[in-house]
Amino acid sequence: MIGGKFAPLLLLEDNDVESATNAFNIAIIDTATEILGNCHHPKKPWVTAEILELFDKRRKLKNKRNNPEGDHEYRQMNIRVRREMKRAKETWIENQCKEIDENLKRNNNKNAYQLVKDLTSKKQGRATTIQDKSGKCLYEETEMMDRILL
Repeated sequence: MIGGKFAPLLLLEDNDVESATNAFNIAIIDTATEILGNCHHPKKPWVTAEILELFDKRRKLKNKRNNPEGDHEYRQMNIRVRREMKRAKETWIENQCKEIDENLKRNNNKNAYQLVKDLTSKKQGRATTIQDKSGKCLYEETEMMDRILL
């Protein structure tokens, strides 16, 4: 399959290395996309493969919203996606609660409280600091901009 796409590369002159590498990269990416497809990873732990497929169907229907029939199909799919997401989240939370109960019954408090902490705590982003070349933190806006632009 790849051999046919690389045949034009053999016809190129030796001088045109950059265009040959670009053609090679494009051929590899196209073949990988064709064979492997695009991989979407769920952002939430309760999102299943079925829900990801529904997302893809909804995305395709979104482009066909220019007429009333297409708009109706999109709305129905959107309702279905929301319903499935809600159901999946509820079952995931129920499973987590059952796991917490089982850990407490087995006197495994560490795992139980860790699960509670994971469910209830909110993730906070870390603030990044801008440092100069010597590693000293910069606090003035002008110094930060000078460091970023250099």
